[in-house]
Order: sequence, then structure tokens, then C-alpha cells
Amino acid sequence: YRENTFVRDNGWAASIEYRKEMGRVALLPEGEGGPVEFAAFADSGAARDRGGESRQLSGVGLGLRYAPWKGALAQVYKARALNNLQTPTKTSQDAGVHFLFQLSWDF
Repeated sequence: YRENTFVRDNGWAASIEYRKEMGRVALLPEGEGGPVEFAAFADSGAARDRGGESRQLSGVGLGLRYAPWKGALAQVYKARALNNLQTPTKTSQDAGVHFLFQLSWDF
């Protein structure tokens, strides 16, 4: 679902994810490589305004994660919506595709 599909006064969200390391891939020949992980997940959540009707969204999907070195993460996830919800556009977000590239460090 599109991020911020429901913005309400009250809500809840739950997620469960299973990850399995599929191997290690090195970006540099001398490196030991980082883990490549397969992921499967299920998400659900609901939101409502005070005194209003609750609306729920649920989805399931698969993903691939790669951490080439400490502090770096690349991931792509594809979700399947379990609720029929009309969207005004047909972007990758509307299609349930999520990309992330993250760099972090300790300070």
C-alpha cells in the first residue's frame, strides 16, 4: 500500500518477517563478502479517527536483502495487498515495490 494510506487519530500495526541467509557476496576480491538474505513477511494494521470506523490493511510479500559491509544495506521487497484499495496512480509504490539503500555509522 502507499505510505500514509491511512492517517488517523488511533491505530495499530503488526509485522512478522522470516529471513534466511542464501550466501555471501563480496564487492571487492579481497573482501569476505556480506550476507544475501531472502525474506518473507506479513503485515497488518488498522486506523480510525476518534468515534470513527476502523479501516484495516494487510499484506504479504517477499524480499531480498544485501549487507555488503557493516553499516550498508540494500533491499528490495515486493508485497501483495490482501485488501482491495483503489489508488489514484500506478507507481511502483502502488504496485507494492519498496527499495532501500542505507548507509549508517557509529559516532
